[in-house]
Amino acid sequence: MIKETSVWKDGILQPAFSALEDDLSFDVAVIGGGITGLTAAYILAKAGLEVCVLEKNKIASGESSLTTAFISFAADANLTELAARWGEKKSGAVWRSMQEAADKIEKIVIDEFIDCDFIRCPLFYYATDKKGQENLLREFEYMEKLGIKADLMAGVFNFDFSAIKIYNHAKFHPLKYLFTLAEKISLLGGKIFENTEIISYSNCPKFSVKTKKNTVKAKNIVIATHNPDNWAFDVHTRILPKQTYVIAGTSKKNLIPEGLYIDTQEPYHYFRLDSKSGRDIFFLGGEDHKTGKKQNKPYEKLEEYLDRLISKNDYNLTNKWSGQILETADGLPFVGRYIFNPKEFLTSTGYAGDGMTFGTLSAMINSDLILGKKNEYEKLYSIKRFKGVKKFMKQNVNYIKQMVAGRIKTKKEPAKLPFNSGTVINEDNKKIAVYKDKNGRVQKMSAVCTHLGCIVAWNGIDKTWDCPCHGSKFYKNGEVKNGPANKPLAPLR
Repeated sequence: MIKETSVWKDGILQPAFSALEDDLSFDVAVIGGGITGLTAAYILAKAGLEVCVLEKNKIASGESSLTTAFISFAADANLTELAARWGEKKSGAVWRSMQEAADKIEKIVIDEFIDCDFIRCPLFYYATDKKGQENLLREFEYMEKLGIKADLMAGVFNFDFSAIKIYNHAKFHPLKYLFTLAEKISLLGGKIFENTEIISYSNCPKFSVKTKKNTVKAKNIVIATHNPDNWAFDVHTRILPKQTYVIAGTSKKNLIPEGLYIDTQEPYHYFRLDSKSGRDIFFLGGEDHKTGKKQNKPYEKLEEYLDRLISKNDYNLTNKWSGQILETADGLPFVGRYIFNPKEFLTSTGYAGDGMTFGTLSAMINSDLILGKKNEYEKLYSIKRFKGVKKFMKQNVNYIKQMVAGRIKTKKEPAKLPFNSGTVINEDNKKIAVYKDKNGRVQKMSAVCTHLGCIVAWNGIDKTWDCPCHGSKFYKNGEVKNGPANKPLAPLR
């Protein structure tokens, strides 16, 4: 039986933190308990500031638990793409900044004696067809120009094309790392509150965040959720949410060299192999598509691809799951101070497939901003940059199209709906999200996303309602799973 949860959750004891019960004040309030929030809280607590982390669920229960945990400095937008957009100097700075984030993770692991299976390993970037081969050779030439340590190989797996072996990347067990990091934050005097959902932010007369019962005042507020959950028009209109899928399992020893693998396809596949005593553990991800769009058997396609890498008799599938990534118009995350909010509000998002690395880097940059330290990468990743304007405009045209298309009449009938599934129908000139549970009971709610009013779509794989505009996801009962929406789908009276 294949588990529909990530491998990281298997057999690991999660620490527990209480919910916020009182009105409190801190130097910094960090919203979100994933890689970005916990790293920022650790750095700031280490610097002597009074810090709290406010997590609406359990720490590391969001996208940080759904990662394949590459600690890579080869960004989704490869070096030649970055050079075309930004020039040689800035493309090199992106690579260097990601290396520094990987080094930061390693330093924390060593300094705090964190047992999280951290290991340095190579990353193999490989071609699967002639076009990919051409792109890969250009990438290798540019790496040589920048002095990056890499080798050109005949190939990997069963593909008759070249591969680049890039040294000194890394991988780890993300939950072992984050759970221990949370304990270290507590030892440093930081406070972590779980099951504490933020319902509003305020900057008048003092900066604060509000839950249903309490208020937390802070000199600085870091919004470290996967998709910033406040009113952030300057961010949400410039990111594109996508779904990604992973299958994982065990394989015979020594079939494939330990390391990280990425192919040249679009969308690309990513593969990780961990060498363990008596067995190897693998992860294969890909089949990305825009959030809110129909899925076309992604897990089956991943299995077909896996059969090209490993003989079917040599592996056993154990887990499958999906996650969400956020891409930006110009290929780099948005980090730092908002355009329209006060300077004491900071955020970060848009990590694409590099969440572990960029999440750590974002925490480093935002911590430096709060501590008044100069960070050479602040401007490179600033929210105030406007590269990729055409793509930015296209994304907003897509938003308008979704607003219109989502309101076109449909003729789906709830009576014909299979059990444990959902659909969107018209009823009394309104868009209604209808879910039929495994016992045939029907639940109806508004299909209007509570963020900016797009019409949600049913995700038959995750069993969620997904917004195609800005990536909000809702559980089948309408409760918020992922922001930027912070209110559930409206129930019908």
